[in-house]
This record gives sequence, C-alpha cells and structure tokens, in this order.
Amino acid sequence: MGDTKSEGLAISKTILKIVALLAINFFPFSVAAEEKDPLILTNGYWPPFKGASLPKGGIITDVTIQTLARAGYEVAVAEVPWKRAYAGTVDGRYDVISAIWTTPERKKEMTFSDAVLSSRVVVIHRADYEFAFRSLDDLKGETVGVTAGYGYPEAFQNADFFAREESQTLTQSLRKLIHGRINVIVAEETTARYAVAAEFPDAVGSLQYSEAALQENPLHVAFTKARPDHLELRSRFNQALAEMRADGTLTKILEFHGVADLQH
Repeated sequence: MGDTKSEGLAISKTILKIVALLAINFFPFSVAAEEKDPLILTNGYWPPFKGASLPKGGIITDVTIQTLARAGYEVAVAEVPWKRAYAGTVDGRYDVISAIWTTPERKKEMTFSDAVLSSRVVVIHRADYEFAFRSLDDLKGETVGVTAGYGYPEAFQNADFFAREESQTLTQSLRKLIHGRINVIVAEETTARYAVAAEFPDAVGSLQYSEAALQENPLHVAFTKARPDHLELRSRFNQALAEMRADGTLTKILEFHGVADLQH
C-alpha cells in the first residue's frame, strides 16, 4: 500500500491535467490558444486554382500557403463551400480566403492583398476554324458554348446577336468544341487549358485562345477584419509575395503547376 499523501498529490495532478485538457477542448479561442493556432485558410473547388484533390491544393492555395509561411505564419486549410467560406472570413471564423476578386462591397468587409494571379475569360476555337476575336461583335452569328453556373461578363450575357449553347460542365463544352459540334466557346483561360491538358491531351495543340479577353480580373487573397492584426498580416503577406516574385520562387510554383506561361 503506497503513501496516502503521495497518492493524493498524484490524483490532484491528474485532475488538473484533465481540467486543462477540457479547457483546451471547450475554450479553443482563449488568448493563449489563439496565439499558437495556425491561420485558417478556406479552400473551395475551382480547378486548377484550388481544391483538395489537386496537387498541393491547387495553384493559388500553394502560392498562398508558401507566401504565408515566408511571412512567418503556419496555415491550416478548411474545405468549405464558397458562401460559407466568404461569410466565415467576414465574421472571423476563418482568417484567410484565396482566389477572390475585389469589389467595393467586399473591400468594406475584408482586407485584400496585392494581386496574386490573373484570371482571364477568353474565347476558344479550334485551330482549323478560321476565326479571330477582338470584340463581342466578332461573335455575331456564332453559336457560342457556355457552361452552366459560370459568371460571364454582363455585356456578353446581354448580347442578342449570337446564340448560346449551354453545357452542364466545362468538360462537356470542350468536348463539343473538340469534336466540331460547336465552333467557339467562352471560358476562363487557365481553367480551360488545365482541363484540356488533363482530359483531352491529344487536343492540346488543336485549340486557340483569344489574345483579347472578354474580361480580366486579378485574383487576390483576403484577410478577415475580425483579427486585430489584419493590417500587419496583409503587409507581411504582400512583402513576402513581392520577395517571391523577385527571387523566382513564384515562377517555380507556377512552373510546378504548369501555368507559368499564363501568368505575367
């Protein structure tokens, strides 16, 4: 039989450990925990920019994580739908959201980084189809392939001098184009090039992408304003991103994902 006093001390220490564990589990947002917790980066599915099934989580996820790491932050990724990701970043449940366009309304709710990558909506046609795109007028009389749920420029949506053939997925739209069922489609360039290389590799050299874009938007990283240090976070991110551009790290990341020639 052991010493009663020693046993009592051991039991007390055990109880304190249990209480400490309960405190960590039930009060995860205490000041001490918050200082040690990694930044929570929300990640949806927009190949090849972001998605859990993509190499390193997608292009912009990879860039964002490496930039934040250089800036001195640890990062954890949360896979959530877009609306929840946006609302959660606004209210502070999440710290960072990537691959996002700026709008006046969004700038009121979040803090935005410098531009990370560029997103271009272009016209794509088969190389054996004589066609050149400079403006919407060049689509006159065409049947243009579009994808359900995609956000196209307002002028394109409102134009009434060409027909639209909608597909449920970009893959379906590209298949129609490649097999000659339609002559032109409109899509985000990086996404389309990625899809062609992944799903129709034999057709990579048979498609042409317009130099003129229907729309071009820079993609940013946004930070929640709920963090007291959000301006410092943005500043450190921007500085790290500039360093990565200057020393070639960003180019190497884009080369890994096969899109270095699409980003300038």
